[in-house]
Amino acid sequence: VCIATISAQQITDLDGLPDALAADYSWSFSTGTPSFGACGDPSTPIHLIQGNGVSTPLSGTQGIIIEGIVTGDFQGQERLNGFFIQQKPETIDNDPLTSEGIFIYDNDFGINVNVSEIVRLQGDVLEIDSLTSIGHIIDLAHCGTAQPPAPKPLTLPVADTAVWENVEGMLVHISQTLAATGHEALGSEGAVDLALNGRLYYPTEIADPGEGALVVADLNNRSRITLDDGSQLNNPLPPPPNLTEHHTRHE
Repeated sequence: VCIATISAQQITDLDGLPDALAADYSWSFSTGTPSFGACGDPSTPIHLIQGNGVSTPLSGTQGIIIEGIVTGDFQGQERLNGFFIQQKPETIDNDPLTSEGIFIYDNDFGINVNVSEIVRLQGDVLEIDSLTSIGHIIDLAHCGTAQPPAPKPLTLPVADTAVWENVEGMLVHISQTLAATGHEALGSEGAVDLALNGRLYYPTEIADPGEGALVVADLNNRSRITLDDGSQLNNPLPPPPNLTEHHTRHE
């Protein structure tokens, strides 16, 4: 897979005003499905697949090969049908706008993986529910083990909700104390919303409709995160791990 990028600052118009492109422009093309090769052979870096936008610039690319460290194992139909991997630290691009992690939708491909394993795999680039993923896996090899990358520290509220796109599929760490603010899906889906500085309120409960409420809504959106149990089961028994027998949130 080849990616061509035109630098915005290198392009100006000819009307006498030095107007550059609004942003860099990239496109990609493939020269054919590569052979799988062996561990350590050339592969496509995850950050090139993720790109610096809201979706992958390589959507639909077939037979792409990547290598990375397994950071989360959710294989099996009762879980997420896949796992997460991140680029090995020595091969990242240090661009804060491009994620170094990605979800592998292996859909019971038949090869088990474990956290800390280095894997080499080949499949197609997909967008699944706005999550950049590798699916339609046709080959997977174990390539040893390595220490998983250190989680990327984040602080709530984030400056912009676009920050989540920049760490999509990556390990992250929030050291702040968070509180449960929404648990409607906890018993049914194992998901609970957590927020900084206690429970979040509907914007119009604490501000007048209009500009004031919009400011509160924006802060709410930047101050919360969803904790999920990594399962696709509905109304599981026993309850999800975020519930105790007394139906309360526990650490």
